[in-house]
Amino acid sequence: MTNEPSQPESRPSLPERKPWPMWPIVVAIIGFMAFYTWVQFSFRKLEQPYLPSEAMKDRTRAAELKNLYGWYILPSERISGEMPRWELSTFSRSVRELPLEEELPSQVVYYLPSKPILIPGLSISGTDAFYVPSQPLHLALQLPSEYANHPDLYLTTLYKENQLLILPELRVETEPSGIAENVGSYRETVYFSMETGPLANPSIDVKLYNATSIYQWQIHTNSVPPAESN
Repeated sequence: MTNEPSQPESRPSLPERKPWPMWPIVVAIIGFMAFYTWVQFSFRKLEQPYLPSEAMKDRTRAAELKNLYGWYILPSERISGEMPRWELSTFSRSVRELPLEEELPSQVVYYLPSKPILIPGLSISGTDAFYVPSQPLHLALQLPSEYANHPDLYLTTLYKENQLLILPELRVETEPSGIAENVGSYRETVYFSMETGPLANPSIDVKLYNATSIYQWQIHTNSVPPAESN
């Protein structure tokens, strides 16, 4: 037998493939871009460009709001025992006819987080007629024992220029039920001291608010004699 070289079998050629159409890819890209743009404008917060001058104004505005538009909160605390010797100031009392939010300056009303729960049956026993900025100002109050012994009794004190506002209050969301109805005839004297650092005027008008009345008097620096009471 003769060995003849084997010839590769001829195979039919594959049909020529057509390239993928481009229009689905273009449609997909356009659709994705449209969806991405919609998401960005719908959910992303657009930040304003940083403007140094506007930022400074905003910081100044925030400082004014924090300082109650020029009003200062004077820290105060309740002190135990009897008061040191003081020069008592004379004061007047008037019935408060308007709601508290109409009696107080509008800036103070806007700043206070809630309407103060003022103390009924509260009166003044005495107060300093003179003040020294480096020394505390003293105040003695008489009030029903149910309020005098309440753990949330505080003195809110606000000062601006020649005005000093004092709000003896219960710092609670709502007045405890039954306390007003159960107030007895027994009264106690409570003593407070207030810081006087920002006080600068030679004569300052003071107003103290209770649930139904307003007490008014003046305090002076040591170099100015007290004015005559009306």
